[in-house]
Amino acid sequence: MLSFLPLRCHPLWTLCLISCLWIGCGDGSGERPLPDAGGSEQSDARGQTPTTDGAQAASTDAESLADGSEIPLDATIQGTDGQTTPTRDAGTDPEADEGVDAALPLDDPDRNEDGQLNILVIGTNRSIEDRGEAFSPDQIARDLQAILSGDNALDDTINVVAEDIYRTQVITTGYGQRGDNYDWPYHCHSLAQYFVWPDGREGRLANLLGNGEHDWDHVVIAGDPHIVSTLPGYHALGINQIAQAITNGGAQPHLLMPWPRESSADSITEFAKFTRRISHFSAVDLPLIPAGIAWTGLSAEQRDTAAMHPTPKGAYLAAAAIYSQLLGRSASSSEYTVDDALADAAMTAYTEESQGQADWTPRAFVTAFHAGGISDRVLNFNHTGTSSERGILRGLRWVLGQANVRLDNGGDAPIDFNYGRANTEFEAHKRYRVAPDEFNYSIGFPMQDNSNHGNTSMLYGLDKRRSNDENGTDLGVARKMARDGELPHARAVPIRTLFVRMKEFLPNLSAYADGWHMNHDLDKATGAFMYTMLTGHCALPDEPADQDSNEWRSWIAHKVGYETAWQLMHLTGTAPCFRVLPESADSVSIGANHPAALSISFAKEPRHPVTVTLTTEGGAAVGIDPSELVFTAENYNTPQVVEMSLNGQTPDQTVTLSAQTQSNDIGFNGLTDRWTYSVTR
Repeated sequence: MLSFLPLRCHPLWTLCLISCLWIGCGDGSGERPLPDAGGSEQSDARGQTPTTDGAQAASTDAESLADGSEIPLDATIQGTDGQTTPTRDAGTDPEADEGVDAALPLDDPDRNEDGQLNILVIGTNRSIEDRGEAFSPDQIARDLQAILSGDNALDDTINVVAEDIYRTQVITTGYGQRGDNYDWPYHCHSLAQYFVWPDGREGRLANLLGNGEHDWDHVVIAGDPHIVSTLPGYHALGINQIAQAITNGGAQPHLLMPWPRESSADSITEFAKFTRRISHFSAVDLPLIPAGIAWTGLSAEQRDTAAMHPTPKGAYLAAAAIYSQLLGRSASSSEYTVDDALADAAMTAYTEESQGQADWTPRAFVTAFHAGGISDRVLNFNHTGTSSERGILRGLRWVLGQANVRLDNGGDAPIDFNYGRANTEFEAHKRYRVAPDEFNYSIGFPMQDNSNHGNTSMLYGLDKRRSNDENGTDLGVARKMARDGELPHARAVPIRTLFVRMKEFLPNLSAYADGWHMNHDLDKATGAFMYTMLTGHCALPDEPADQDSNEWRSWIAHKVGYETAWQLMHLTGTAPCFRVLPESADSVSIGANHPAALSISFAKEPRHPVTVTLTTEGGAAVGIDPSELVFTAENYNTPQVVEMSLNGQTPDQTVTLSAQTQSNDIGFNGLTDRWTYSVTR
């Protein structure tokens, strides 16, 4: 962690600071000191533009699904229609967005009024992609320290600290069922892995909560541009975990929009939409700092180039953007300036972004965590037949039993999905298979480590181990699927992420049922993740009262599996669990003499009333009674029953019922759930 000496903002002291930073302290170089160039484990410091090895961008506005239909990224969560402005779900405290802190004026960034302005800037000096650029927080923090210290309107002690999320550790790993031991290097690149990285975690969480050396007023969160651009859902997962901790500690989190090194108006567009969406759907107040937009809007003459990312001018612009976010004015007002045009560009971007007119809805963008959109009443599957797959199958059947969905082995090709291990270096014949003529989706998971060291090594295995190509980690699987051209058919299950998230609720949880096979509750979490990723549905029941019961442990598994899938698919901080459940697993058709019914409710309490409107797609003459439901904080988890009956003759073989929500609660607005029934006469 890089920190800077606290300075009282006084004009004479500010001049000394400016001289030290701009002229150079001690080396007589006449240049500002720069941090070491960022890179990856094998970086040559040159850096490259993020490629799409972790994702595949669609060339049209929608993804073509296996059934020939199209579904945009936001088909399940849609934006406002211009008539209402849904409010943010501020977490468990219903008054969280109405308190004194949220109403502080822009010219008073000292939130806790202790006479110190303490700011943490989180970024990374190493990218997950070999020779990919990182986004270093070091020079940004230096420039922000200087800008704030050069603001004569502030009378606070300024402390700006840079935090590098990159970590590495050699961990003994038991590989395969025999448990052969290997000492392998593991690497932390994502914000999600940073949040749970075991070494120093207690102190790291205390620091985020403001219980370390500084009581933070503001924390600025950036990340690896490669992960932002190729696995935005995983970027969102880590951001929301960290932002929640920061909020719990009383500081204000901010999301910094970085930019790819070789940025242009085209390349930044989707980059910006991802970060806007993450900010928009965060569970806590998470203002967006649009530094990437400001940088891209500069002319070539205004930019500079360097081996590091961001460049010296880029770092200053990012610091100026943070300053504008905190103070509501241009950093050109400070006595410390590098280029007033850069400062003013940052202020312009902040002003335009704060007006709320920017587009935050990305086009269809397929990653290994993308939503499948299956609405069939019967799911057909195939797997490679190992004992691990059979364990997951038991977990999947348990989840589908709560969802009242039938799961059949085999069927007419192409069936819905197959699944298997993803590892290429161990029993490769047991891997999942990508064969679009046989399977609509092919699901791979990183093989669990052996239990001799697995309860430790699994905690380090979210991002990367050994090399860029090894696919024994959660992101290793997802990135290899994209590199091998398996998208849009392949999907990844981040089993290690599920495990570490379950341990937040069950600290003593083991990943294992025996020396090799996974814990049955981890199998259930995996099944819940697969079900939600494939269908978008939620079948999570109400929380059991007895938190010491096996029932509650299994409920936690279901909750973690569902919420992780939802957040990865939709880049959100909350998961509302819109429960649209068929009456039974055998209710798969609608006929003249046998109507069907759906039970509708929510597992999470909305902050504002939610209206559910039910319609049918296609020409089938199906009546719906009632066709509109209303849920409030008082009745959100009480099921309301909708009956569907066939009215007259119809030539259609199937009918799809859609349930869509409208609410002023941003987490509950624009949700869509779909079920397709066969029609009998």
